[in-house]
Amino acid sequence: MNSFKSKIMFAMIITCALCLPLIISASYAIYTIEELSNIRLFPNDNFILMNDLDFKGISYTPIGATMTNYFNGTFDGNNHTIKNISINDYHLYNGIFGVVGPEESILNLNVENFKKKDDTLDVSYTGGIAGFAFYGGIINNCHTSGSIESAYYPTDEYYFYSYSGGIVGKGYNYILNCSSSMNITSDVVGGIIGSASNYTINNCLYSNATINSNKVAGGIVGQIINSTYYDFYV
Repeated sequence: MNSFKSKIMFAMIITCALCLPLIISASYAIYTIEELSNIRLFPNDNFILMNDLDFKGISYTPIGATMTNYFNGTFDGNNHTIKNISINDYHLYNGIFGVVGPEESILNLNVENFKKKDDTLDVSYTGGIAGFAFYGGIINNCHTSGSIESAYYPTDEYYFYSYSGGIVGKGYNYILNCSSSMNITSDVVGGIIGSASNYTINNCLYSNATINSNKVAGGIVGQIINSTYYDFYV
């Protein structure tokens, strides 16, 4: 893994009333856009962002963009900001991460001026952090702004819908202590998550933005199935 400048040791304990402590002992340091992009080659490792990254004028492809090549490690944003991400081509799963797995943790990350625009009339999943999240993972202390624009599907064939949220498009995991001011247009829209199944959402905020939908919409969750959310603010 020679492209990363260093491997640093750190210990971190995530504690919450909803999950057991998670201890991370080692992580690769990310300093550059190229190093961030190379995370996709090592989807089960742990990473920590060491400075802000600006993607202005650079085409972006989501990390872990398929159900068989998802990100399943830990990414600690270290309270830094990734800004000016722009996704203009059609992808099934869209976000900083396309798909995140059951053992992932995305922590302490700010995403500023994220933009996704797509006119394709086909199913898609888009979130400022991840398009789709498997059951079991955690997204904690992440904050997003920008805009998501997906084409409205003209009929009630739900398997062609677009699912969009400020943090996650569709998922089954934990979202804790997150906020979004993402302007969103999509079939199924939530200020934090578009569609949530068996999900726990705690202490999240959606504000200073608008959502537009021709199917299902909500300030925090658009579509909810067997999920729990509390201490939320719109």
